[in-house]
Amino acid sequence: MVDITKIWGDLDQDENFVYKDENKTIADLITQMNKDGLDVVTIDTSGSVQRVKVRATPQTRPDTGQEKSGWYFFYDNGNGNFFCNYGNWRTGESYKFASKQFNEFDPGEQIKIKQELERRLEEAQREREANQKEVALQCQEKWERLSEVTDHKYLDNKKIKNYGARLANEKLVVPLYSSNNGPQITSLQYIDKDGNKRFTSGGLVKGSIFNVGFSFNEWDSIKKLVIVEGYATAMSVYMATNLPTVCVFSANFALEAVSNIRKYCNAEIILALDNDKSGVGQSQADKVAAAVHNCRVKVPLELGYDFNDVHIEQGLEEVKRQLTISAFNIKANTLRSLDSNPPQREWLVEGLIESSKNGVIAAIGGVGKSFICLDLCHSVAKGNGFFMGKPINKKGNAIYITAEDDLAETHRRINALDPGGDRFSSLYDVYIISVPELARPLTLIKSDSANGLHITKQAYDLVDSLESIPNLELVVLDPIQAFVGAPTNDNEVGQLYSQLCQMISSKYNCCTLSVHHMSKAGLVSIDDPMAARQSIRGASALVDSTRFCLALFLCDEDSGREICLKYGVEYDRLKVIRAAVVKANSDADMSVKTMIRRENVLEMVNKEEDIKWN
Repeated sequence: MVDITKIWGDLDQDENFVYKDENKTIADLITQMNKDGLDVVTIDTSGSVQRVKVRATPQTRPDTGQEKSGWYFFYDNGNGNFFCNYGNWRTGESYKFASKQFNEFDPGEQIKIKQELERRLEEAQREREANQKEVALQCQEKWERLSEVTDHKYLDNKKIKNYGARLANEKLVVPLYSSNNGPQITSLQYIDKDGNKRFTSGGLVKGSIFNVGFSFNEWDSIKKLVIVEGYATAMSVYMATNLPTVCVFSANFALEAVSNIRKYCNAEIILALDNDKSGVGQSQADKVAAAVHNCRVKVPLELGYDFNDVHIEQGLEEVKRQLTISAFNIKANTLRSLDSNPPQREWLVEGLIESSKNGVIAAIGGVGKSFICLDLCHSVAKGNGFFMGKPINKKGNAIYITAEDDLAETHRRINALDPGGDRFSSLYDVYIISVPELARPLTLIKSDSANGLHITKQAYDLVDSLESIPNLELVVLDPIQAFVGAPTNDNEVGQLYSQLCQMISSKYNCCTLSVHHMSKAGLVSIDDPMAARQSIRGASALVDSTRFCLALFLCDEDSGREICLKYGVEYDRLKVIRAAVVKANSDADMSVKTMIRRENVLEMVNKEEDIKWN
């Protein structure tokens, strides 16, 4: 069956999405939905959002009782072709299915379909949020009526005390609180005597938390905070360490919860997620640590264990030892455990810019960094074209955040880059945030006497607002120094800024590209790319902490004149530009490339071997 891509605009590029003159039917859709975990027998074709039960999959448990975590909506375009969007609200998974190849539709119909799908997605999200608010109120009312817990078989089996749970029909009830809005109940978790668990149907689980050992008005005073998965694990960790502990209800939800907590809590965070045999807990903990400042990973040493397992088998002292004494989780991974094929590296731009990573593009003034980045955003929205001679591999929405240009200037630049108006027929778009239009600074990193060096509330608000943009592939920040209220020649500042960018990349699975300047040394012709790297302004950590760095620099005058003559362009020092990847945590193409400026656009110089360099 079809392995559909996560974004509609990629349908025409996905080699798996090829039907060989055979359209897919509703029966094919039902088969695929069931393979993806939804329990579906028939399809409601009305177009409204439908709720269905979720089956057990290797990644998630099935719905129980009245739970209906699955959802879908069906869209018939009236020409005998259909589209369906479906997923699991509990896990956040989302899938797409179409009856025919998307590129078979004419551009006008593609735009119409895109707009209709976006409208229905927004409608589904609004319905989901409204339902979650209603469920939250019901859970709050029910919680207030529940009785206190005296004893429970689950507590005995797990060797834990009760903290904050109540009782309903012989089931332990754990409240879920919003990690973003303070002590507001979002859902309830029910645990029976055998450890079977279910959540209130329709409640918000993703990003929700349960707190142990502190109240929500004590965030400011917490110095060290432990993040775990599950109520029993939270109790074991708290009993062993007496440290404030937060429980999330899936490792996959940890990043959102911790990112929210970091807005109002500056504590050192210990990520004590499960050491799953699947590697999910460890990988998610590493992902959070890379994205959020001042986090340490401390998963159990034993593969397949959580800290409640450690408590039951080895005692509370061993839990405390692993969390507070052991500096490294040495036993977590071995060469023997890496027995499957490694994942393929994904590129936004083939061989140059990795997808889902943060990087820097640096150059001297006048080279056209902003033009280049705007052009890259436009190409990603189109899903085709080239960047520095390399093909664009991804298609999706992009965000261009400029601290220097107003909308009028951006309008002039995109008209110069796209005189034919290709942007009007693109399935995706480039969203522009112009700081001059905001009439106030946008400071993401700041240092002051009250809080020291920190990520600002503005930054967290920006990160949250990006969630409104679906299929996000690229975020550009232009330039770095405009967003940093601290000396950029300080390595700690550079590291924290890079952590913020990686937080964006990790949370939204997109590339975050920051524009930066070179020092005056970059005005002199540079022959060695490493010399170009040394000419980048500020702390070395601004480059060292990123996954990749692109540098644009001048060539020598003789070569520049020769290239201009060859290509029929009047010579100017800024007309011929060299470019190279000067730092990469990957197998990127680090060869030096040459570009020539024609009017406003930089073009690749082809067949450099024909040019006689001095």
